[in-house]
Amino acid sequence: MVDELRQHPGDLGPGSRLGKYVLEQQIGRGGMATVFRARDEQLGRPVALKVLAPALADDEDYRRRFIRESRAAAAVDDPHILPVFDAGEADGVLFIAMRYVPGGDVRSLIARNGPLDADRVAAILSAVASALDAANAAGLVHRDVKPGNMLLDVRPGLPDHVYLSDFGLTKSATGSTSLTRTGLFLGTVDYVAPEQIEGHVLDGGADQYSLACAGFEMLTGRPPFPREQPMSTLTAHLSQQPPPVSAERAGLPPALDRVFARALAKSPGDRYASCRDFSDAVRSALAVVRDDAAQPVRYPQTERGRVLPPARERTAALAAGPGDSSGGGRRPPRRWLFVLAAAVVAAGVITGFTLLRHGGGTPAASGNSGSATVSTSPSASWQTYHDPSGFSISLPQGWTVASSATDEVQFTGAPPGFVLVVAWTHTPAPDALADWRQQAADKAAADATYRQILVQRVTYRGYNAADWEFTNQFNGELTRVIDRTFIVRPGQLAYAIELYGPAASWPGVYAAMWQPLLTSFDPAS
Repeated sequence: MVDELRQHPGDLGPGSRLGKYVLEQQIGRGGMATVFRARDEQLGRPVALKVLAPALADDEDYRRRFIRESRAAAAVDDPHILPVFDAGEADGVLFIAMRYVPGGDVRSLIARNGPLDADRVAAILSAVASALDAANAAGLVHRDVKPGNMLLDVRPGLPDHVYLSDFGLTKSATGSTSLTRTGLFLGTVDYVAPEQIEGHVLDGGADQYSLACAGFEMLTGRPPFPREQPMSTLTAHLSQQPPPVSAERAGLPPALDRVFARALAKSPGDRYASCRDFSDAVRSALAVVRDDAAQPVRYPQTERGRVLPPARERTAALAAGPGDSSGGGRRPPRRWLFVLAAAVVAAGVITGFTLLRHGGGTPAASGNSGSATVSTSPSASWQTYHDPSGFSISLPQGWTVASSATDEVQFTGAPPGFVLVVAWTHTPAPDALADWRQQAADKAAADATYRQILVQRVTYRGYNAADWEFTNQFNGELTRVIDRTFIVRPGQLAYAIELYGPAASWPGVYAAMWQPLLTSFDPAS
């Protein structure tokens, strides 16, 4: 392993020039590289310029692989992958030019503050898991996932944005060996997977293992196998079980021990199927203890604490679309929370009907032209709702239509307090992800209780799509929301599938319902 970076003969430092980049300040140093804040003279922007160690630059095989695969990594599209602007060679020096993120990294955050808040850990893991799954899907393995490679873009008044860096040091999934020809270890001993130590062919399971080591450190303040000697740490990764995370920090639920034990399994086949599955399991386990005291959420007919206008007025506001003078250039955020069906029916405000009784007839949907119909789904306990507007979706037994209008249908069911909304617009924003990011920023500025879990682009049937997930306090209760928006026809039709619920009951309902709902949804053509 490389203990320190040899000085390059050119003695690069502040004021030096490397191609079109002028080095301004050294901001990081490790066994593989030195990182400088530099300025791109052609574009006039700051960059983080990573200069590779000469021991790596002297390895001709590594030089070719580095240039080829850093370019491949730069092509992976995920909002949590640190953008790579340039990668190449100048004056015999290999370098990577990346976005400069001044907010620091998670390693520094732990060093300053100790173990992190559990909610923040869950958010960081979700963001990094998104980046890793995108890279793994492209056939790349990061190989050096650690808190020091998780960068925080801290913006006043906005949620932190997490980037995973050092994708320029990835290898393709077909690559093997943890050592280069010159004996350089590509990885960091506190976070390296057993199969990487042994030199096996790697896949996304190795990155998941490293992510779990990093998550363990975020929660407890130390990695799972802290040892004085690097070789002892490597031996522990190969042969020892990690300690229960709940034993390292009081107040963490035992369910979290099972999650980390699986992600840190010695065999890749015993781990989660993806990094996202691991991060979702962490969030679910943390929610069990975090939200135990929360009471069921009640959904009055308000949006952010004010009375909603009639459905036809909300529809008109949506139809105004971007650029309409009455709408301020943007449609209002779609955060509609509703009373439970029984209470509303008793008040005579909406008409509800049961969809999911076996052998049911053809109910009429209030506020929608035509009639909704019900058919049996492949699952014995789920049936499919067919909306007159053209879409269909399968729902669990016992879920009913609470209300419908010209641009939305709301469903409620068991457990109490959950609301599913399918909404659509014929004047969608041009980009689903940009739209959700703006709405997330607006909500963060307006609501001090808002906690972002994720805002990310997702792959969904080839559509321009994005997920937004968050929690906030509503009437003193902790509420959790996930919303998938996707644009079926740009400028003509977009759908949002929204699930609201009490945070205390969220994990089980989310796990049982969300993916089946999305899988069954068939948009209007």
